[in-house]
Amino acid sequence: YTRKNQVLARRLTGDTSEVVLASDPGTNKYGPVLSPDGRWLAYVSRDNGDQLYVRPFPDAGSARYAVASDITGLPFWSPNGRELFWVAADRKLMRVSVAPGVAFEASVAEPVFATPPMLFSGVRVTMAPDGRFLAVRTVGEQTVRPDELVLVLGFFEELKRVRPK
Repeated sequence: YTRKNQVLARRLTGDTSEVVLASDPGTNKYGPVLSPDGRWLAYVSRDNGDQLYVRPFPDAGSARYAVASDITGLPFWSPNGRELFWVAADRKLMRVSVAPGVAFEASVAEPVFATPPMLFSGVRVTMAPDGRFLAVRTVGEQTVRPDELVLVLGFFEELKRVRPK
């Protein structure tokens, strides 16, 4: 979790006191996310615009790798941890491939696809365990009822009822 200029963590068992993972005076941080193998911590820092960084975990103080600048939303890892994704300021979903190994080595960033206009800020796109992408978006450029959110319960049961196999 974050608090202004720090990325913090707590152990779930034993000593549950806060541990500072990253701290840079004067820069707000947000969106920390661990890689699936628990080796890398990605987060956004508002240095000059929103910058995406990766640090080793749990020894986050030992190195910091700049990955991208001018990002929007929150970064996320692929289920296998070999790719790191984020949405760029031009609304393109971007990715870097991450090589396995002791040091953080990422490929040159490349676009995956243009994301649609989004209903929510923050998490705009994420990846399902099977590698498909999920995005929450508006219908058209504007929402019809921006003050209304529809929650559907029992969706798959209703789908089976309406369209049996």
